[in-house]
Amino acid sequence: MTTATRRAAAIPSDFPNPHRLGGRDLFIALLGNPSVTTFNRMLAAGKIPQPRKLGHLNRWLETEMAAVRDSGVA
Repeated sequence: MTTATRRAAAIPSDFPNPHRLGGRDLFIALLGNPSVTTFNRMLAAGKIPQPRKLGHLNRWLETEMAAVRDSGVA
């Protein structure tokens, strides 16, 4: 999926909820919509914490996402 065809994830009004997990699209939206390739490079470089695995899904705590966003990683 390219950047042009990817749907922007809606950021919940109560973000960050400490009891909720979010996916890659939400994380990308919080970081200012970098490309998926750039996001994967940041993940591989350790700038983004590794996700929790739920079956085949990758999910992060919303509080972790907010911490990364607030640290200025982009």
